[in-house]
Amino acid sequence: MFGLMSLGIGGFAVGCTSATAVAQKSGSGELRSDLLPLTTRFPALARASGATWMSGTMGDRAVPGPSTYWIDAIVTLPADQTAQYGQTYNLSAGEPTVFGPLQSLLPDGPLVGSADLNVDFGAAVLVATASSMVILSWIGE
Repeated sequence: MFGLMSLGIGGFAVGCTSATAVAQKSGSGELRSDLLPLTTRFPALARASGATWMSGTMGDRAVPGPSTYWIDAIVTLPADQTAQYGQTYNLSAGEPTVFGPLQSLLPDGPLVGSADLNVDFGAAVLVATASSMVILSWIGE
């Protein structure tokens, strides 16, 4: 369910594959906590009380052409909102793949998600219901 994801939404192990290379996430390494860029792009995060996130581009900056961007975020939502996901969606266990420093900030406990939840968010999302957090991973142009 949370397998290889190319552009758009669909899974948590992210990357584009070819016969010779896998596009890698690259970025400044800056951990951000401002909510407005996230809540603007992802309306389902409108009630967020906090976030730690990173963004960047996929692949090699030296290669010409349009850029593919990524965002990985760990977002705190109201408990009633994350509880509602369990009542609305058929959630199953998933494993996030987040960039660099975010890995050490992942919440303890099980993470669950569903394809329908991903569609509604417009990104790959896993829910940590024990801590009222979502882990979001988006790739797009």
